[in-house]
Amino acid sequence: RLRAGLVVAQLALAVALLAEAGLLLKSFARLQQVAPGIQPDGLLTFSLDLPRVRYPARQQLSEVFGRLESELALQAGVRGVALASILPFQDSFDRIGVEIEGTAAFKGGNLPEGDRYIVNARYFGAMGIPLRSGRLFIDADRYDTPLVAVIDEVFARRAFARGDAIGRRMKLPGRDSLATVVGVVGHVKHYGLDRESGGQIYMSHVQYPWRWMNFAVRTAGKPLTFVPSARRVIGSLDPSLAMYRVATMDQLMGELSQGRRFVLILIGAFAGVAIVMAAVGLYGVIAYSVTQRRHEIGIRVALGARLADVTRLVLRQGAALTAAGVVLGIGAALAGGRLVAGLLFGVSARD
Repeated sequence: RLRAGLVVAQLALAVALLAEAGLLLKSFARLQQVAPGIQPDGLLTFSLDLPRVRYPARQQLSEVFGRLESELALQAGVRGVALASILPFQDSFDRIGVEIEGTAAFKGGNLPEGDRYIVNARYFGAMGIPLRSGRLFIDADRYDTPLVAVIDEVFARRAFARGDAIGRRMKLPGRDSLATVVGVVGHVKHYGLDRESGGQIYMSHVQYPWRWMNFAVRTAGKPLTFVPSARRVIGSLDPSLAMYRVATMDQLMGELSQGRRFVLILIGAFAGVAIVMAAVGLYGVIAYSVTQRRHEIGIRVALGARLADVTRLVLRQGAALTAAGVVLGIGAALAGGRLVAGLLFGVSARD
């Protein structure tokens, strides 16, 4: 009974671990089907800061970044250059609250919040973010022209429930004037494929100069092969500037799912080992039982038992142990599903 109990426990553990591994695998597969809101293929990302000592004037910042953008765009194999204060999947955020002109419902602590992104005019095209309505930033949007802003569809639904976002004005930090919403774009999964954002507010880096920017260069070939060219372009403009945090967009996306992938591999490996051990244990118990019952089996055969009868006798014992282990394992899997519920995406813990 002790040996049988150990086999049943092994089987139950193996079934439970296999079930959790299945949940995580299905969850991971569902996650890979989520649209990130951008086209990540072929994007090389890196960061660049302009020191205050060398570039003290705010308007000078957008001029330098604009020249870098133009020079990078002229390089062979470059299909687009995006600049942003924060890029998608960088595991960072810049949350702001905004006042909306003519809306008394949003006051004080009740202001609608969104994530702020300072970007260049060609950011949306280079990143593959679709325009839903209105227009994007254009070259005519300069520091001395009326302020404009672009929002995503999530923030538009939250702050402008009546669907009248285009033409509305908001008070954004950094300038005294109100900014007019000129466009609504698609939502981007900035925090990761499994996390939602409260909405995104895009501001022009020409109208809101920013001292540190992140580049996303869309290349025709492998993104990392463009790194020497990017360093050469930056060095020709200012040898003291250094690009850092170099990575592809696919790498940034992968880093945010590393924890989920690690747990999947870990539980999957444990499940594989457990099912092998359970199979070996079940075999050992049945083999030992058959050895002990050889005299009994011999007598049964002498009295007329057929090979099929003896086989059923042995298989019935194995099936009983297996059934007990599976039933207990299903119960353990249902209870354990709640433990991994936080790692699941688009899958019920009782799937």
